[in-house]
Amino acid sequence: MKPDEMKPLRVAVISEFPYHGVIVGGVHAAADVLVRALSQLSEIEKVLFVSFLQNIERDEIVQINDKLTVHYAPGQRRLALPTD
Repeated sequence: MKPDEMKPLRVAVISEFPYHGVIVGGVHAAADVLVRALSQLSEIEKVLFVSFLQNIERDEIVQINDKLTVHYAPGQRRLALPTD
């Protein structure tokens, strides 16, 4: 298949993502750089990033640019990783 015949890709990523733009550590920094770069590629149609947070009560959806959407979802406290 030729590159001009390929359908644009849709990418989903699940990881930690900076909340309100606050980068805490290497995972936040790497995730931020990665998905912003992906959203600039012409081969990518949409990037959906899902980040689970323990300190929110309901879903929050933030449109970063025309291709990149970040969905913050409440994380479970019982089985949470001890990263906070």
